[in-house]
Amino acid sequence: MNHRVLVVTTTFYQSMAETRYKLALETVKKTKEKYRMLIVDGSPDPKIKETFHELGAKVIHQQKPGMGASRRQLFELAHSITDPGDVIFWVEPEKPNMIDFIPELVLPIFGGFCSISIPVRTKKSWESYPELQQISEAVVNQVFEELTGLQVDIMVGPMAIERSALPDFFGCFPEKFGVMDNYVQHIAVIVAWKNGHKILSPGVPVDFIYPPEQKQQEEGPLFREIIRKRLWQLKQLIEADFKVSKFLGSNKESVAA
Repeated sequence: MNHRVLVVTTTFYQSMAETRYKLALETVKKTKEKYRMLIVDGSPDPKIKETFHELGAKVIHQQKPGMGASRRQLFELAHSITDPGDVIFWVEPEKPNMIDFIPELVLPIFGGFCSISIPVRTKKSWESYPELQQISEAVVNQVFEELTGLQVDIMVGPMAIERSALPDFFGCFPEKFGVMDNYVQHIAVIVAWKNGHKILSPGVPVDFIYPPEQKQQEEGPLFREIIRKRLWQLKQLIEADFKVSKFLGSNKESVAA
């Protein structure tokens, strides 16, 4: 087991029957074969926490409500239980296939080339996604690159973070920039970059495959719900990128909390 890598995520499921929960179980099982894992869980059913714990993950109850709060709690806990030079791998729990690419993604950090390493989806990877998601995420990626100059797939989600950069993540309060307190890890990348942490650009290409069972649901019975979610996400993240970049661009002092 590689003890210098800690895989971290946040979870919230209403039911153990959810497809997303079943994918999370797969992620935990795959992770625990090679890495330590930390989860902050806010699910109302205590059996969900118990199951993750039984599979070998360290599970902590979410203290404050909200996506932003759960992720700050997670990153601060990760900082407290790791050592200098360790790497934290943030991943959405429904992406078990992403665990396979951790060795390639952490290598540039251990080699001293960067503080944050973000995977870049290959053509094969992009084509495995729902069509609407391909379009919306490509737009956000383009805006992010135009504002930062970084050639990264910021919308892929997962990323490897050197421990020294974590304070910019658990100290990230999006409301400070006039945006909603949700996608902390997205905004924190800009904060960390402005504070001198190197982001690997271009990122490491991966053939990550979007879970077929999730794609089937999102293009089927959940289609209307997902359309609303993707359009909301597109608006929120583009607005956030503009506001955060403008704020940090005019603030020459460190922006870490």
